[in-house]
Amino acid sequence: MRITEARILMPLTDNEGKSLSHVHDAMRADLLASFGGFTESDTRGWWRDTSTGTDYKEPSIAFDIAAQWDSEKSERLMELAAWYCRAAKQLCVYVRNGKGAVSYVAPKAARELAKSA
Repeated sequence: MRITEARILMPLTDNEGKSLSHVHDAMRADLLASFGGFTESDTRGWWRDTSTGTDYKEPSIAFDIAAQWDSEKSERLMELAAWYCRAAKQLCVYVRNGKGAVSYVAPKAARELAKSA
């Protein structure tokens, strides 16, 4: 099985402008525990709210994870993205899985996470 790279993008602040450094610290610990390592880089994204036409510029952190992606690791990646989306109070987060497919992952309620654990 070959090694490929997945990515999770997390904003630097929540939608009220509050720092998410505590969320990033927890994400780092979980990525290390789950995958053994990652690369982090600063990035910026732009997106348009189609309901209002407002454009947003969002400074973010990219977490890149290189691994041999089996179903267990892929599921863990999506669980982390959903959990941290909720912790960061986001509508969704950008995730590129180990096969290169991109999705916008919505927050997962605590009871849903408990069922999948």
